[in-house]
Amino acid sequence: MIAGIRQRLSKLGFNFTSLGFSSFERRAIWFLVVLLLAGASFRLYRSHSLSRQVSLWVEASADEASDSVAVVKPPTPDNPLNINRATALELELLPGIGPVRSQQIVNHRREHGPFTDIGQLEEVNGIGPVTMQKLKTLVSIGDSVSGQSRYNNR
Repeated sequence: MIAGIRQRLSKLGFNFTSLGFSSFERRAIWFLVVLLLAGASFRLYRSHSLSRQVSLWVEASADEASDSVAVVKPPTPDNPLNINRATALELELLPGIGPVRSQQIVNHRREHGPFTDIGQLEEVNGIGPVTMQKLKTLVSIGDSVSGQSRYNNR
C-alpha cells in the first residue's frame, strides 16, 4: 500500500529522497502521520459517542401530547434514575456505564427480578466499588412495581 502511494507521488514529481530525509526520518514521518490519523479518528468516534448520550430522546408520557417528545436529562442526586424502570439507553447516562454495561444491568433485572437494594448493582459484571461510589447518589430503586416515571421526582 505504501509502495503504491510512493509510486503515485513520484509520478507527480514528489520524491521523499529529494527532500533530504534519511530512511529512518521517512519512517518516523509515516509513523507520525498514521498516529495523527488514528488520534483524529478516535476523537471523532468519542465525540459522536458523547453526543449520542447528550441528545437521548424518549417518547413523552401518555399525559402529554402524543406527537411531542421529552429530552431525558442526566440523573442528579436531586433526581436519581430508577434502575428498576430505566431502559438501557437511560442507564447509559450514568457515569461509567456504556452500552454493554447498561444491557447487562437490564439482563440482570430480567433474570433476577427488580433490584431491592442499590448495592445489588455490584452483582452485575464490571460494576465494582469504584463505579458504585459514582452511582450511589445518582440511582434509586424507587417503587419497582407501580408508577410511570423512570425518575423519582419527575
